[in-house]
Amino acid sequence: MTATGAFATIVLERVLDVLTVLALLALFIFVFDPGVGRASPTAWAAVKWAGADGRRWRLAALVVMFVLAGDPHAWGGP
Repeated sequence: MTATGAFATIVLERVLDVLTVLALLALFIFVFDPGVGRASPTAWAAVKWAGADGRRWRLAALVVMFVLAGDPHAWGGP
């Protein structure tokens, strides 16, 4: 494996890790609401907004990765 291939593998793994964490945050916010919102409604609203925004970014990142992986020659890949 070349150094470029190893670096790309590491970057891809980090991106997928971030996407997984965002998915878990969104799952917690939208499925498991343990009543935290009653303690601090403003903070809970900010966390919900972050979860929803993360969901959008996660979906966008996955679409970009699938498009780039679909035809690497069109993007200057090997």
